[in-house]
This record gives sequence, structure tokens and C-alpha cells, in this order.
Amino acid sequence: MSVVVDAEAAELVLANCLEKDEFNLFFRKLLGSGSIMAPVSVWRPRRKQMAPFFGITNANRSQDSLLKHSDNLVKHLESMADTEPFSMFDIFYPYAFDTIMELILGLTLNSHEEEDTRVLKAVPDCFNSVAYFLFQPYLQFEIIYSRLPIWAKFLNDKQNIQRLIAKVMASKQKLYDGKNNNVDANISLKSLVDFLYSSPDDKKFSIDEIREELFVMLFGSTILPCVSLCFTCMMLAKYPDVQEKLIRELDEESSRYEKGLTKSRPHENKYLEAVIKETFRLYPSVPTVSRKIDKDIEMPSGTVLPAGAACFISIWGIHRNPKYWGPDADSFRPERFFDSPPKHPATLMPFSYKSRGCIGMHFGMLSLKVILASLLKEYRFLPNTTTDAPVRPLYDIILKDADNYMIRLKRRDRIQQ
Repeated sequence: MSVVVDAEAAELVLANCLEKDEFNLFFRKLLGSGSIMAPVSVWRPRRKQMAPFFGITNANRSQDSLLKHSDNLVKHLESMADTEPFSMFDIFYPYAFDTIMELILGLTLNSHEEEDTRVLKAVPDCFNSVAYFLFQPYLQFEIIYSRLPIWAKFLNDKQNIQRLIAKVMASKQKLYDGKNNNVDANISLKSLVDFLYSSPDDKKFSIDEIREELFVMLFGSTILPCVSLCFTCMMLAKYPDVQEKLIRELDEESSRYEKGLTKSRPHENKYLEAVIKETFRLYPSVPTVSRKIDKDIEMPSGTVLPAGAACFISIWGIHRNPKYWGPDADSFRPERFFDSPPKHPATLMPFSYKSRGCIGMHFGMLSLKVILASLLKEYRFLPNTTTDAPVRPLYDIILKDADNYMIRLKRRDRIQQ
């Protein structure tokens, strides 16, 4: 096994070795063969088919939905402003869940008011169960884990998610049966499930393939954006000068366009993007990715990684490598993306890198921009305590905050705007 913290070496591995390593086989056993965990022979054709749905053009068309959910979140936070600290994840997650449910399954939900929260709770509970199994290797033997109460809970959570997917698929099957499904892949469809059912006959996914993809997309797309949003808000609370500079940028744009971030010009919020990138750099939601070395590869250092070995790419290590980011690599400074950012593209890869990188990266980045712009139009983020306490990252499958993303919220003084 080898660990890479060098951008050039990481690019070499990720460009040439597409197969996931043995570490990911247990993921596949628990969660199925959706594209995230699938072998290359399964992943490649599915990725090619789904790519148009997750492209930049379709992402930009999703802004109405993102703004709707962001406005709902802003209203929900009214009662929490100027009060006691609260966990951002506990509040933000239901809205992230609703956004993804609309994008993937075409469902319009209001999870904060729903009585049945089984699926809402099932996704993070599944995450926690998988982490529990993965980081205790002796539990990866079926004869052991299948006898534990946590296994029964995991299966129940997984079944709750799968039942909802099956219900949606049954309704879509009726809708698309007998229709001409040769829909142009570039036409925006309401949801991923519609897109998959509308594929041309020669590219159509089977029922099992659709089920696998919907499950793994729901599993991977609800928690990660929420975690990134929470870390970004924590950084703004911790660095008020950065927050004020960002608010000024958004206020200037708001005077020209509606909602603080317009549908047509999200790229104009340069400092907002720099703040998000700097948070990604210091707190990547997936701090490590792994690959199976399928042929001998010589690293830039001259070291040869032998075929059959496992290689872990430390995104955390690359993002904090002083070779690329300078002596202040551990400092939060969004201005570095204007001053002299590293030239090598693999020095920043919060969505992984190369062809097996995150297919939803455009949606992920845009959703963070829209939500942050909406929140900062009404509120300022304040630290949980008056002391300058450091962030305490916790790593299981993803990077988390050991203190559960606690923060305070203050209403903005509209007279000052």
C-alpha cells in the first residue's frame, strides 16, 4: 500500500488507474454496484450515458429549484437568529435532502414538516453504519457483522431508501411505457430518474441498473454538499473579515441582479468562489480516494508502484502541501486564489480528479454558491464561543466536524446595506 501527497504523482495514478481498490469492494458489497463503486466495465458506459444530465448546462437550469430550497432555509432560520448556538448540520441537512430528492427522484418535499422521516434519517444512518463496519476490519466478515444489531439497522435503513426508489420507479415505468423514449440527451429533464427512463432504446438502462444508480446517487449526494456548506459557514464565522468582504461582493451584485446570485451570472461572484475553494482545500469532504494499481507505474520521484498494490491519494495532504500552497498552507486565506494559485490542476481536487471524479461537481459547486448567497443576504455567521477554538476534523468515510458544526446566527442590519 502507498499514500500519495504529491499532485504530479496523484495525477499519474488517477489518470492511469481507474479500478477501485480492495478497500472499495466492501462498499460495493453493502451498497451495490452503482457508478461510484462499480468496476470500470460497468462504470464507463453508465458514466457516458449520465454525463449530459450532470453537465454545466443542466446544472445552470437547476437554479430555480436551488433558489426555492434556499429561500425555504432562510425562512426557517428566522427563529434561530440572535439566539443560542445550534448545529448547522441538523438544520441544513433536511434542505439538502429535499434539493437532492427533487434533482434525483423528481419529488417535492418539505422534510422539516414531514411526519414520516424514515428516509430522511436513513441516509446519514447508513453512512454511520458503513463507517462503523469499514474502520473495524474484523467486522468485514459476514459471519460476524450479520449477527450484530447494527447490521439489522443498516438493512432496515437501506430498505427504507430502496422502497422509496421502487415507488418512484413504478410510477415512472407507467408514465414511460409505450412512449417514444428517444429523447435528446441535451434536453433538460426534471430529474435523473426521468432522464434514465427517457434514454434512447440503444442506451437504455435496465431496471436493476436504474435502481443501483438512483440509490448510490442519493447516498452520495445528500450528505457531502451539506458537510461542505457547514464547513464554509464555520470558516466565515471564524474569519469575520472574510465574511464582510464576501457580503460586500454579494450586496454589490444584489443591487444589479435579483437574489444576490443571478441565474445568468454565477461566475461573477469571484470572491464567493474563492471562499468555497479555500474551504474545499482545507476541509475536503472526501479527504482520501483509493485506486488499484493495475500495472507498474513509475512516480515522478522514481519510485515504482507495483501492479496489484493499493494506492491511497491523500487529498487532505495535497491540499495542505507547502510545496504548492506556500508556508501558510494551513491558513484560511481565499485571496491565495487571486494572488498566485498553483498551476497544477491536481493541487485542488475536492471532487477527486480525472475521469472518475465526481459526476455531480457542477451541481455541487452551484448549489453552494446559491445557498451561501441567500443566507448571507439575511444573516451573519458567528462562532459558537468567544474563544478562538480550532476546528476539530473527524474522519470516518467523510470529513466531519467533531463538535457537530455548532454556530450562532445574527440578523443583518438592513440599514447598513
